[in-house]
Amino acid sequence: MIRSQFKDSTVLTIAHRLNTIIDCDRIMVLNDGNLVEYDSPEKLIAIPSGEFSLLWAKHLESHSSDSTS
Repeated sequence: MIRSQFKDSTVLTIAHRLNTIIDCDRIMVLNDGNLVEYDSPEKLIAIPSGEFSLLWAKHLESHSSDSTS
């Protein structure tokens, strides 16, 4: 509902599940309350040693094992 009803609005989402935010325009990554990354998901994933990139790799790894079980 949020994606369709608020697609032209600014929405602040606090999420622990990456699939909840992967299609957002911008992602702000916090670590211990400090801003460590802020950009589009595509740009953050493209940083090999970046916080978001590492989290995304773990996300993909954990979900790929679900599909093979």
